[in-house]
Amino acid sequence: MKLRSVVFGASAVVAVSLLQVNQQVELVKASYVLREKEKQIATLVDRNRRLFYNSICLKSPVALSDALKRRNVELTQPDTRLIAQVLIAGESGKAPAPAVEKNSMLDLLVPSAQAALQNK
Repeated sequence: MKLRSVVFGASAVVAVSLLQVNQQVELVKASYVLREKEKQIATLVDRNRRLFYNSICLKSPVALSDALKRRNVELTQPDTRLIAQVLIAGESGKAPAPAVEKNSMLDLLVPSAQAALQNK
């Protein structure tokens, strides 16, 4: 009877010890995973900051102005007297047909609408 209680007590101590060791091992594994995730988050946050900074700089009028100055590009207002209107003639030599009012895109699929477009 005494031997059974000693074996039972020893096995209980061994079982509790194994559970404690297993718990410590799982805790160490979780800490490694947590540390790796924290590194990934820090990398992503840093990349996000750089991309946000770059997007602000690229859209900034000051940055655009500096880039144009570095490339020696000067922007001026166009002179309206130098703008010409050009009409491009079709194959038959006629001027392009005026725009036809369409109610919807489906009107182009109807044969009568196509005929009306060709006649105009």
